Amino acid sequence: MTRRLSWWLWLANALALGAGLAGWAPGLRVATALGVLQVVHQGVRTRGLWALSVQLRILNLGVILLGSLGPALRPLQVLQLGGMAVRVVFDYCLGGRLLSLLPWNRRRPLTLELVLATFSPAVTAVPAAPPACPSGGAPAAPAHP
Repeated sequence: MTRRLSWWLWLANALALGAGLAGWAPGLRVATALGVLQVVHQGVRTRGLWALSVQLRILNLGVILLGSLGPALRPLQVLQLGGMAVRVVFDYCLGGRLLSLLPWNRRRPLTLELVLATFSPAVTAVPAAPPACPSGGAPAAPAHP
């Protein structure tokens, strides 16, 4: 099975974050550097910062940095690692689905039906719903005013 570069970057980021959480001192720095690389890579590919795939990587980097501020925030990184593992293994991206519900990433009103459809595994069955996880080839989100 051939994997896209974005999948390998998510895997490397998850491994670095996991190693950092397990006690390997450079792990969080490597995860941060990989996070920056992912933001830049997707920003260049999509020619902007408003694409859902770029927003997801900014969220990822932000959680890494926020969790690095102190031991009280470290559980955020543990949750993030779990989400990254699910992303890599099952191709289900909770962060991408959450971001797709933000006003600038949707064209439909926010309804309970949309929220339930967004988090169901068969999100592609919902018309006009964003992709389950922006892996790099997703179209750019509408321009933000």
